[in-house]
Amino acid sequence: MSSNPAPDTPPVRRATARVAGSLGDRLFTATPLPPFAVGALLAAALLAALVIAAFAAGRGEAIRELGPAGLYLDRDARTVVLLVVLLAYVVTARRYVAMGARAAFDALAPVLDASAATPAERERVSHPESASSVRRRRMAGALLVVPLVALAIDRDPGFYLRRDYWSFEHLTQWISGFVLCANLGLLADASIVCAQRFDALARRRARVDLLDLDGLGPFAWVGMRIALVWLLLVAIFALNLVDVGYWVSFAGLGVASLAIAGATFVRPLLGVRERVRREKQAELARVSRALRGELHALDGSPLAARASAVSVADLLAYRTFVAERPEWPFDAPTLLRLLAYVAIPVGSWVGGAFVERLLAATLE
Repeated sequence: MSSNPAPDTPPVRRATARVAGSLGDRLFTATPLPPFAVGALLAAALLAALVIAAFAAGRGEAIRELGPAGLYLDRDARTVVLLVVLLAYVVTARRYVAMGARAAFDALAPVLDASAATPAERERVSHPESASSVRRRRMAGALLVVPLVALAIDRDPGFYLRRDYWSFEHLTQWISGFVLCANLGLLADASIVCAQRFDALARRRARVDLLDLDGLGPFAWVGMRIALVWLLLVAIFALNLVDVGYWVSFAGLGVASLAIAGATFVRPLLGVRERVRREKQAELARVSRALRGELHALDGSPLAARASAVSVADLLAYRTFVAERPEWPFDAPTLLRLLAYVAIPVGSWVGGAFVERLLAATLE
């Protein structure tokens, strides 16, 4: 018997069936714990499995000799642990992108057309993922990060052809790196698709009330939430900066993450800006026709109900008001919050440098 949804299956159930096989979804829906707690448990479980594998491979004595401080300063040990922690973070971050999209859609319901504010559209926005072929290409592209980072650190391709290179630590690094980057590709796909869908909602489905633009605010904070995910990723990776060999790869990851964060933040805002601009132009055209004395010129305007009582002075003041309405759905506090997010990777770098000096002094 086929497991595919029947043609007459409701849209919400069809959308759910498309994502039923997602390991990430099953992981987070199987427990009532919040996603960050599930992510922390996932990181702990992966680290425990890593320690068990290390002891099974005969590396237990080396771990005991290094100690906690040595584990951080030893490049191979730190890299393996950091890759595992990043894997748990990326899986959790993808969940938060989906949750942020759903929360933003719910908050936007009052300003969306009736055709958009439907359970099917909510389900589609709540699972931001592109077609499987595009998703596979993004995952494949992310896998290239592993050899590029390795070459940026070691600068010698022949280094990987030596028989003594493929120790337990190095083999674990490559396996963890490929799994991490595959999930990083999924996170990038979810981030890009989420921004695209909210951009489309803003351009075609949002109703703009020039007298009250606060309802468009969720278009700004859904992008900020995605940007925060990518900036935190850079902050975690910055812990590797105790090793100068990671500077090039950190710079590359930082540029890529900032590009994705910036694009996913700006993309929905561009849709809102275009929609608000169109509404302003239409309203200014109505006011101009009303000033020329055209009958029914204010039909469709917020002033339509009181058109007969509006004077020329009122129309002139209203025209100035409309022309000065902001076209971007954010204010000064939003910009300050975004700047604070951008400062997170810098703070992590400074903190990492401090920890490095502290541990080095302790070992000396």
